[in-house]
Amino acid sequence: MILGLGRMRRVMNTLKNPQDQFPSIHIAGTNGKGSVAAMMAAVLKETGLRVGLYTSPHLVRLHERFQINGQSISNRELSLLTRKLRNILARPPLKSSQLTQFEFLTALAFLWFEKKKVDVAVVEVGLGGRLDATNIMKRVLVSIITNIDLDHTQWLGYTIKEIAFEKAGIIKPHIPVVTGAHKDAFNVIKKVARKRKAPLYAIPQNVRRQFPYKLSLKGGFQKNNACLVLGGLKILNEKCFPIGDGAIKKGLAHTFWPGRFERIKRNIILDGAHNPAGIAVLTKTLQEEAVKKVNLLFGVLKDKNYPLMVKTVMPFVHRAVIVPVPSDRSALPAEILRLPHWKGRAESAKTLREGWKRITTIKDRHPILVTGSLFLIGAVRKILGGR
Repeated sequence: MILGLGRMRRVMNTLKNPQDQFPSIHIAGTNGKGSVAAMMAAVLKETGLRVGLYTSPHLVRLHERFQINGQSISNRELSLLTRKLRNILARPPLKSSQLTQFEFLTALAFLWFEKKKVDVAVVEVGLGGRLDATNIMKRVLVSIITNIDLDHTQWLGYTIKEIAFEKAGIIKPHIPVVTGAHKDAFNVIKKVARKRKAPLYAIPQNVRRQFPYKLSLKGGFQKNNACLVLGGLKILNEKCFPIGDGAIKKGLAHTFWPGRFERIKRNIILDGAHNPAGIAVLTKTLQEEAVKKVNLLFGVLKDKNYPLMVKTVMPFVHRAVIVPVPSDRSALPAEILRLPHWKGRAESAKTLREGWKRITTIKDRHPILVTGSLFLIGAVRKILGGR
């Protein structure tokens, strides 16, 4: 990971800036970016538009990151675009421009969206915002910042204000911004928006009771995410795209976003909560869904505040199995097991397969909850055989 925009700008200039051949919606934030992006794309699709969607990370297949109207990129198109971009990068003047993996994939997304002539692209920030590879788009219609919490602190800063400044980096001069951030984070975003003369629309936190639409995504917090979508849609409706109430209803009711309180076979819940704020939201959703106890399969990256994550989820845990995450950044299960919060209710496994076998052989009425990392969710989806 190398934060900065210099390499992307050089490569995109050589490619004649495909990212500026279509209008876009840019989404940043600590949690909820993917859900907001998926809902926004689903509603815009219902208006008859050709909508590109670029998100990260993928759960099972790389192709998931690149979608147009809900369909992932094909093997053939991904292969052709990869070969084309690699050949361009191998020749002067770009031979010395070594892109990171995320920069390479972002360039692929922009090339594909240009080739397929999308009407609009919904683009999720990879990390932060100000120096993220996606932050080179000039035809942004609206920026959305979901919320701000402590995550990726080694790259973005160790305070809410520092992280908010990085997320606010996606705000463009005179381009409206919608945010669900509050307190110190909101004040930072407000300051940046004012400096760039960008109209700012704040979404209040107490929107759940008065939300008028049915959502397919589970959890009361998704109503907050949907309000951000509605704020963005209102701006788009006024600026360029007519968006009727029917499209909003249908899009929100049929949005599918895997790994976000996703129920499988009734007794398995997959949730990609990967930081303390995400786990806190997950526990609220468990309460709302009347889930009192779970058998927990837990794995997490070592740079996360996993002691706080474990402490937060423990009131719902009947039994737990701790497994490694399929990443070189995985925390060691034995280290996690040493936390005092488990109170003798947990065991560790050396491999995910071993841990899955143990958690699925517990015979009781409690559902299995898999959480702690999106990498873990993707790996379990592979075990379950689903794409």
